Amino acid sequence: MKHQLDNNGVKIAFLAETRLRFDTSDFCFTLPGYSIWRKDRSRRGGGVAILAHSSLSCAEVPLGERFNSCEIVAVDLRVEEKEYRLICFYRAPHLDLADSDL
Repeated sequence: MKHQLDNNGVKIAFLAETRLRFDTSDFCFTLPGYSIWRKDRSRRGGGVAILAHSSLSCAEVPLGERFNSCEIVAVDLRVEEKEYRLICFYRAPHLDLADSDL
């Protein structure tokens, strides 16, 4: 994966269906030169993650308990004087969420 990111000049990647478990350490999925933020599914499959190159200024956005039923992770990216919120979200087709839950 690092080879693909580097060869294509990718600084930020959004991943879905990571299939990582909550008890999988970030160390097992470390890519040199990149930070990772992830939200794993508590059961089989799923999961989302954001990878950001270490040259970027990113900080995780705490989402609290409200989004525990979703696969969602967010980071704030600072570029010069501007800040951008980046969100990686996956809603499983079987998940029953009302619009007001989002």
